[in-house]
Amino acid sequence: MLEEREVPSKNSDSRKEKGPSKIKQILAILVFGTIVFTMILKVFLATS
Repeated sequence: MLEEREVPSKNSDSRKEKGPSKIKQILAILVFGTIVFTMILKVFLATS
């Protein structure tokens, strides 16, 4: 019963997330980019 309920819930979630999925991707890229940028800055400051 639980497994059968999880399958349609995932499908409905994926359908609802099709709109804001691009926004989520942009936010994820921004967050990932800032983390990588700060890491590179830390390494650059440490080496210089």
